[in-house]
Amino acid sequence: RRNACNALANLALKEEYIDKIISEGGLRRLMQIALKNTASSDEKFFAALAIARIARRSDGRVAMMESEANENENEPNQSILAALTKLAKPPPANVLRVCRKAVEALSLLVQE
Repeated sequence: RRNACNALANLALKEEYIDKIISEGGLRRLMQIALKNTASSDEKFFAALAIARIARRSDGRVAMMESEANENENEPNQSILAALTKLAKPPPANVLRVCRKAVEALSLLVQE
């Protein structure tokens, strides 16, 4: 999972991959890892990093908020905002680098 999150974070550096990450379920997977209680600090960091990189682009933010990742009627607390809010909790819940990336992503999403 750590390597997959790292790979998605690296792909999110390229504009041409952001839409694919969202449309192919990568964002949903990042959100699931972020919400997982058993995720390691590295997994959480790379998930937050990938989400923050997607959120840097205006169209990425719009797509992120409109994506299927936020459309789970059975589990309303399973959204990108819930995932980022959980990741933004300060230590000891999360290491500081995770918090910083989650707060960065949240601040960018507020702009939309």
